[in-house]
Amino acid sequence: MSIEIPTLAPCPKCNEREQISAALHPGTSYVQCDVCRHIGPELMPKRDMTRQQRQELLAAVIRAWNSLPR
Repeated sequence: MSIEIPTLAPCPKCNEREQISAALHPGTSYVQCDVCRHIGPELMPKRDMTRQQRQELLAAVIRAWNSLPR
């Protein structure tokens, strides 16, 4: 089953639209603006995640980023 990945909203701090990236590391996952370095809410991944679980985590960090006030 494929997870729908939301589109990233602009940075809530500097309004950058293009240079925004999602980071999925073993200890933390978040979205970061590459211009002003603002980091959105961090979510902790589980150990030994499946591909589907990683997609769900990516979608969750993007939704958290998109929910920040602008």
